[in-house]
Amino acid sequence: ELHFNEALQFNERTGNVQGEASDLGDLGEIARIRRQYSIAETRFRKSMALYVPVGDIEGEAVAQSRLGAVARDRGKRADAIAAFTRALNLSSSIDDVIGQSFAFSGLGDVEFDSGNLDAARAYYEKSLAAAAKVSASENEAVALEALGDVAERQSDKTQAIARYLDASSIYSNMGIAADVKRLD
Repeated sequence: ELHFNEALQFNERTGNVQGEASDLGDLGEIARIRRQYSIAETRFRKSMALYVPVGDIEGEAVAQSRLGAVARDRGKRADAIAAFTRALNLSSSIDDVIGQSFAFSGLGDVEFDSGNLDAARAYYEKSLAAAAKVSASENEAVALEALGDVAERQSDKTQAIARYLDASSIYSNMGIAADVKRLD
C-alpha cells in the first residue's frame, strides 16, 4: 500500500493523470480486499473520473468492473449488474477482449450469487471464450473454476471435477499455486 501511495503522490506532482488513476484503482482494490468498501468505491470513482477526460476507455472499463465488484461485495445486485454491463459495453467499444472477459465473469458472479445458475454458466462461458481468443490464461482458469462451481452447485460432480482440473492445470502451467477445489 505504501508503494501505491508514494506512486500516487509522484504521479499527482508530475501531472501523470493516467498513472494517478491507475494508482487510485490499485489502492481501491487493496481497500476492497480489506472490506473497506466505502474507501474502495471512492477511489474507484476518482480513478474513473480521471480516465474519462483523457479518453482512456480501457481504464474507465476497469474502474467500472471494480465498482461492480464492490457493489457485488455489498450485495447490491442491480448496481453490480449496471457497473459490469457498462464495463462490458466500454470494453466492447474498443475490442478489449480481456476487459470483456472480466466483465462477463463479474456478471456471472452476480448471477451465481443470486442462484441463477444457467445465466451464470452462460456468462462464464462467454468469459472463457473471450479469454481463449487472446490466450489470457489466468482469465481462462478463473472462468473454468467458476464453471466448476456452477456444475458442483448443480450436482454434476463429473463436470465440476473436469472444470476444476482444467483450471488447476492452467494455474500450474503459469506457475501459480492456486487453491482450486477438488471433489475427488
